[in-house]
Amino acid sequence: GSEYIIMEFLAGNRIRGTLSERTGLTTTIGSATDVTWGTGLTMTDSGNGTATQTNQDSWTEFAPANNAVPVGGYVQASATSTHWTFGLNNVQNRNCFGCNVYYVHPTYSNTILLYDYTSGSGSETTVSGWSQSDVMKLEVDSSSNIKFYQNGVLKDTSDATISTTVYPSVNMYKTGVVTMDYTPEIPALPDGSIFYETDTNKSYVLYNGSWTEL
Repeated sequence: GSEYIIMEFLAGNRIRGTLSERTGLTTTIGSATDVTWGTGLTMTDSGNGTATQTNQDSWTEFAPANNAVPVGGYVQASATSTHWTFGLNNVQNRNCFGCNVYYVHPTYSNTILLYDYTSGSGSETTVSGWSQSDVMKLEVDSSSNIKFYQNGVLKDTSDATISTTVYPSVNMYKTGVVTMDYTPEIPALPDGSIFYETDTNKSYVLYNGSWTEL
């Protein structure tokens, strides 16, 4: 009969399994943490993943984050502003109004406009009702679709999947403070972990997210 090999975790950070199991162990999704603002920041860095806009009625105020949103992860934001945008851009530290591949626009008309450019042509959807305490979340799911949640409720899924790394950004028209956190991609195992491949009879050591054959 066929022999099935199940990955084993042994003492001393040693693992035994197949090549495909090893390559899938490099990273995982960590717990939500504050973003860090990038060089494109034109708002004021208020610390702990917050930024402040004090220039009333201006689309020149940006808060792009340095941090990539990994597949399987998410970024979420809330703001005291009454008119702002929050989206995912395929260029890091980009401060450009309307340049996101997908973004949400909470407006002072009590609607949220959703702009989706993942398919290349662009589409617009309207969600009714929001408040300044709402948490807006953009998730990149395991299939690389972008999903928008308002207070934990799914409101929209992107028209197409994304194939590039995306970075979160806020553009704020009305004054206010934005708070943003995201789930980072982190090493799944500590440096120095040893993996023995049962299908190739090779051993590897992990350092700084990369495997090296011993």
